[in-house]
Amino acid sequence: MSQSFNSWKRDLLVSIYQIEERDGVGAVDLNAACENAGIDPDENRIVAFINEERGVLGEGAGVLDIYSFELNSTGREKAEQIAASRKPKSFGQRLKSVPRSDWIALGAFFVS
Repeated sequence: MSQSFNSWKRDLLVSIYQIEERDGVGAVDLNAACENAGIDPDENRIVAFINEERGVLGEGAGVLDIYSFELNSTGREKAEQIAASRKPKSFGQRLKSVPRSDWIALGAFFVS
């Protein structure tokens, strides 16, 4: 089954961010970013990504089948948020994420 466009876009955004951070470059080759993320470098999706996100998350361009994109501060922030949400949570973080009402219900269960 094919990956949804939104999921593909998130993977590409994180990959662009990782390459910019790792290599200290501005505009990133989107074919290289797709390869880095392990996603399909579909030209139609790349063009749609540039058209949708240009001015919002950064600036992109395409010349002779070579596409590039450079993140702005909003794009970097969004990529950081996506990357952080994908990191595995520690046991302590998982305990902290349990709602207070669930702890109360568990306590009531043991008391009864």
